[in-house]
Amino acid sequence: MKWNINRLKSYPLWRLIGIVWSSSPRWSSVYLFFLTIRGVLPLLQLYVLKLVIDAVAGGINSTDISNTFREVLIYLLIAGVVQLVSVLLDEVGRGINSIHVQYLSDHIHNIIHTKSVEIDLEYYENSRYHDTLHRAQQEATTRPQRLLNNLSDIVQNSVSVIAIAGLLFSLKWFIALVLVVAVLPGVFVRIRFSKIMYAWIRKRTETNRLAYYYSWLMTRYSHAKEIRIFGLGRYFVGKYREIRKTLRTEMSRLIVRRTKMELPAQAFGGVVIFGVYAYIGYMTIIGTITLGAFVMYLQAFRRGLGFLKQMARGMTGIIENNMFISNLFEFLDLQPKIVTSTDSLPFPHAITEGITFNQVSFQYPNSNRTVLHNITLSIIPGEIVAIVGANGSGKTTLIKLLCRLYDPTVGKILIDDVDICRYNLTSLRCGISVIFQDWAKYQFSAADNIRLGNIEQPPEIDRIYSSAGQVGADEFINRLPEGYDNMLGNWFDKGIELSVGEWQKIALARALYREAQIIVLDEPMSSLDVQTEHDVIFSLRKKLKDKLTILISHRLSTLRMADRIIVLEEGKIIEQGSHKELLCKKGVYSQMYETQIRQ
Repeated sequence: MKWNINRLKSYPLWRLIGIVWSSSPRWSSVYLFFLTIRGVLPLLQLYVLKLVIDAVAGGINSTDISNTFREVLIYLLIAGVVQLVSVLLDEVGRGINSIHVQYLSDHIHNIIHTKSVEIDLEYYENSRYHDTLHRAQQEATTRPQRLLNNLSDIVQNSVSVIAIAGLLFSLKWFIALVLVVAVLPGVFVRIRFSKIMYAWIRKRTETNRLAYYYSWLMTRYSHAKEIRIFGLGRYFVGKYREIRKTLRTEMSRLIVRRTKMELPAQAFGGVVIFGVYAYIGYMTIIGTITLGAFVMYLQAFRRGLGFLKQMARGMTGIIENNMFISNLFEFLDLQPKIVTSTDSLPFPHAITEGITFNQVSFQYPNSNRTVLHNITLSIIPGEIVAIVGANGSGKTTLIKLLCRLYDPTVGKILIDDVDICRYNLTSLRCGISVIFQDWAKYQFSAADNIRLGNIEQPPEIDRIYSSAGQVGADEFINRLPEGYDNMLGNWFDKGIELSVGEWQKIALARALYREAQIIVLDEPMSSLDVQTEHDVIFSLRKKLKDKLTILISHRLSTLRMADRIIVLEEGKIIEQGSHKELLCKKGVYSQMYETQIRQ
């Protein structure tokens, strides 16, 4: 069979060896050198042992005891030096391995993290992606070290096996062959079981992930209150135990099956080994080889068998890890669909024409439901446009399309009469500042929380203070023990947990710190009290006068700051106009407003 080099490179094992090498070429080279030296030492130890025994045996009937003792002492000294070098190399090798594993583990995690932030939002909303990510994350913590150990076993033990096989071949060629035959059945069993185990774990990925989810629920602060109030603890503990019992039972059955498969293989190997030992003993008795040679060959066969078994374990481990590590590459091979075109344009420094949604329709991947229907809408610079509607009407989806987290199924979104797909993706998103309704809480300092709105620029403390002041966040931040340097949240030492409303103010400050031309506020006042909402609206109105602003809110009092209000229903625009105009129409908006007033 003729090997194609590109095909060979596509195999997960070879790809992973490339990752192992690239994680630290220096440590990889050093470790490979030590493995080779350690692989040759066993043969040297055996030969020195033969010299010692032959010297002792030859000196038993010798009349020159002192000369014999001197000869034996020299050989023992050589044996001691070889043993000392072996021990030192083992210790140094373990140190090199530990350092190399750290480089490899960090390198693989870096690759996973890079891919996680690169792929489209679509993957995060797909359960199959979460299975793929879960498998990749599981492998990333343990497999690199196992694989490195497997590769070490193969390299070092293959050198030892070649050396010892050459020694045994010098006695009788078939003994070297028997050495290999003795371990083959065990190798076949392990390879077969590795494939069975891989198939089972892949099949049970979602079940494992469900067990992990129950564990996550019970050990995270975000769910601690509800678990205690609703008495969910015992229920979740029971569900976790139930899933783990199922997985444990199936795993136990597989282990029993493997044991039954291995017993005959090990029995066969035992019979072969006994036959070789008997043959070497017979050759010693008839005088074909010396007593020292007898011990050397016996030890060579025993050690060779051990090295072969370790090498076989390394090879089956490689096969197992190769199958499992394919999960990592399955994740790394995910390709983003939302990318910058080769002839992309820079985002305009100043938007002059505005934003246009031109007959935009959209449905999420793997869904038959159309979320947006033929949306046509324009927003000019300096205008604040509010979007209202019931849950599921498509408000947030519209923002996702504007940020190119997805592309429209039908139609185009234009900024200054240019399709946003033509703009460089990074510069497009830099031109938009968004606070989503599920805004994030970062367990960092107050200053860093706000500064995350624009990490492309060096931190500007005056802008941080200004952004916080515009939304009223400076009041509670200045009361913190360390002010803007105080850690927020309770994950780290000296961190202080904020109220939901205070966290929302931090998120608002972060959105304003970005100084983007397009500002999107999705439910920005949902956690604020009425007075705070009024103060923030007044401040934001002045801040946003030169921006293109899109405001989404269920609290219609917030919408009074809008120049125009768009009403969505089931993904369609059914009304639009100013607050007063829509009230006069006595339509859907008017009904929504009157309902909230009565409440």
